[in-house]
Amino acid sequence: MSTLDKAASVYSEQGAKKLFKLASENLYRQGYTTVNSLLDYGTHPYDKEWDVLIIIDACRFDLFQEFAPQHEIYDKFESVEPIYSQASSSKEWLTKTFVEGSRSEIANTSLIAANGFTSEIGQVEFDELEEVWRYGIHPDYHIVPPEPVTDAAVKCYRNTDSDRYVVHYNQPHAPFLHCAGKYDSAKDELGATQNVWDGLEKGQYDHSEVWEDYGKNLLDVLDHVNILVEDFSGKVAVSADHGNCLGEYGIYGHPSHCPVPSVRRVPWAVTEGGGKEKYELDNLETEDLEQSDDEEIKEHLSHLGYF
Repeated sequence: MSTLDKAASVYSEQGAKKLFKLASENLYRQGYTTVNSLLDYGTHPYDKEWDVLIIIDACRFDLFQEFAPQHEIYDKFESVEPIYSQASSSKEWLTKTFVEGSRSEIANTSLIAANGFTSEIGQVEFDELEEVWRYGIHPDYHIVPPEPVTDAAVKCYRNTDSDRYVVHYNQPHAPFLHCAGKYDSAKDELGATQNVWDGLEKGQYDHSEVWEDYGKNLLDVLDHVNILVEDFSGKVAVSADHGNCLGEYGIYGHPSHCPVPSVRRVPWAVTEGGGKEKYELDNLETEDLEQSDDEEIKEHLSHLGYF
């Protein structure tokens, strides 16, 4: 559908008010995208020191600062500080980190990823690439829960000899797995999209309640981060690809190329891995698991709010 046809459809179906709102949002989006391209700030992960980098998707620094101390892992961190991500969405972060990164460093890195946008950086040559989303999408939530990522990361770590490892979890990104269905969804009854941010913007949900569920989703994934910290050796860093806006400058969620600090300010927590290798790992043969087709992958990204 052409832009003109779309505008006419919006006008005829929902009136001039909706058309004006759509035009305003598009203009606003173009504005912050332009500002972002001019500012172009943030920390490239390979400029930091780490052997294992664990990415918890969509985690704001203030969320981490409030909830992470409730978890036993927090006492293991030698330092916790805020940094600014170079991106405001997963696709943007993956592109800037790996497509635009150092070929030699990435060639010695293993990436274990729950996020389906790795399908769009296929030209990158990793030491090992384990795309957990190809077989680990939960049929009810339409995203990858933490468990298969932890299994795949441990298996990769124990069976490869990469210089560096990046483990990318989906959580605390919405949906909040402990309360699936609590927040309405345009897709299905589970609330398995980023509709929570749209509903928050419209006043359908209570801000403090959403914040608590967002924090609970963080605590749940920290259970798995803790497993890796105990199991792996070397310097382990825990960070995020981006955060979420909760109304700052009128923005909700995490649109790409957004310069607003709330969506770019993320944690950088560092500890030394325990090297215990005690995690009991079943014989995970991923080639024997059912692989997701293109439609399922698109649905997975849709349920993360990207379509």
